[in-house]
Amino acid sequence: MKKLLSMSLVICMTMVMVALFSGNALAETVKMVGTVVSFTVSDDQKTVTAVVKDNKTEKDVIIVITDETTVTKFKEHVIKNGDEIRSTFEKSGDTNKAKVFKKTAGC
Repeated sequence: MKKLLSMSLVICMTMVMVALFSGNALAETVKMVGTVVSFTVSDDQKTVTAVVKDNKTEKDVIIVITDETTVTKFKEHVIKNGDEIRSTFEKSGDTNKAKVFKKTAGC
């Protein structure tokens, strides 16, 4: 009886661990170089949603930036429409959350 209970506990713990970590496994990290087409700063001034045209695929990619330093660069027009950027972001469903978002010329 104790052995059955122990085995059930191990199986339950394994299922919980798989459920907890499967969300991170679904997020895909993507690197790209592209040109800023447009951007909007949120009302609370803490996030920027940028539309970037990927140089390889010529498709528009929407990237959400939450990094305070990069958001400030958008607000102060250090990064602006037409700038070429290098970005690394996590693609999770329909959301692309930036991990790195910098001008290729260095910024």
